Amino acid sequence: MTVDLASRPVFADDGSLSAADQQEKLILNRTASLPDGLVYGTCQETSATGRLAFANDEISAGKPLKGFKADLKNGQVENVRAEVGADAFKEGFATVGASGLQVGRFSIGLNPGMKIDDEKVYHPASAAGMVFVSTGNNALFGGQNKTLGGYSFPIANATVDVDGKVIVRNGQLVSPTIASSKPAPKKKQK
Repeated sequence: MTVDLASRPVFADDGSLSAADQQEKLILNRTASLPDGLVYGTCQETSATGRLAFANDEISAGKPLKGFKADLKNGQVENVRAEVGADAFKEGFATVGASGLQVGRFSIGLNPGMKIDDEKVYHPASAAGMVFVSTGNNALFGGQNKTLGGYSFPIANATVDVDGKVIVRNGQLVSPTIASSKPAPKKKQK
């Protein structure tokens, strides 16, 4: 999937608030949470294109959502399908309307101390390499969508590149030196 940030702010939560942070104009620059370690922001609401897929999550009330896949066109989540839970997902959004399925937020976890467990449907947003793509309301993040509904899609094994530089590969953070270097040649086995 690709999105356009449209010159919108990107926020970093490191769990601390300095004196400079406390003077920031935007509230999310004056906010910290624990456990910390998260980069997040919003994208231009009609910019998401491509495909969205994840293995395991829960809709409300513990209903499973497994093998989820959807297409993204002009920012909208379309053609929703899943091995389990597609109908319940669609029913949940029937009353929200199209703006509830408009991609508008993202986050990337940075905290190596937090671990996901995809089988148990435990996806802490701050876990290193954990990516969430969210639909619906993004006004607090600097976006234009003010709908009341939305969904955060957990993508545990994402690969993310920003302007051609990989920063997350298969759910693992990539260091700046690794991201800019060429792959090492494979060693010959004896």
